[in-house]
Amino acid sequence: MMTFVYYPLSKTIHDWVRTSHFRELHADLHKAFPDNFWKDHGTNKTIRLGASPDFMTGYIDFLDFSQEKSNWKGLKVPRDILIAGAGTYNHPYNLNFFNDPYVKSMVLMNLSYLQNKLPAWLENFNSELGKLSFYKLHTIVESDLMSVVKWVEKANRIMFNHFNLKCVLYLCENTTILSHDDDFRSFRQVRKSFPLESVFIENFPSVFTDLLSYVKLRLHSDKSEIRLVLSFKRFSRYHQMGTR
Repeated sequence: MMTFVYYPLSKTIHDWVRTSHFRELHADLHKAFPDNFWKDHGTNKTIRLGASPDFMTGYIDFLDFSQEKSNWKGLKVPRDILIAGAGTYNHPYNLNFFNDPYVKSMVLMNLSYLQNKLPAWLENFNSELGKLSFYKLHTIVESDLMSVVKWVEKANRIMFNHFNLKCVLYLCENTTILSHDDDFRSFRQVRKSFPLESVFIENFPSVFTDLLSYVKLRLHSDKSEIRLVLSFKRFSRYHQMGTR
């Protein structure tokens, strides 16, 4: 609403609202468990609530300090990473690879090879994401989203495929369904996801156009949340689809 009433104040007010919601979530999470739960039981395990710098994305880290390099079994796949942001000027899509430990752990797929190459790729990936907004004109959205998809596929060829991994960009829709049961209300979240790959987009352009029209409609109706997800999965050239 503030975007239309007085735009210069919209970012400040939105930031304040999200920060307040995060503090409420922090307090509610602490109250949800008894005090004994938060005490040190000598297991070296704990949970931590965190958020992206703009508080657009929140996350809970489950930490196990007993894990060491000698007994660590490596990253588990499939592995999904939610991209923060809303695709707007004040809050563009981005991956916080400086402060988010979950994103930083991607380098452990092959530390010696990726520790220098992955941060540079992620920085350029954020530059491509920063241009993407589903509120732009249709042709511009198609061009910007295709650039993001091709950047991911380029990373597959030069980095991830060498370690039998593949990264795919997914377009996800989250919808919250409210149900009434006697005097109680319950909420259930439903997620729909669609993989974005250039081989599909180029061969079925009409379907891609319809998909973007649907995304725009859902965003303007404010009935669901549209997010982008990077998904890492096992890759075998034997089962490779003809991506370029």
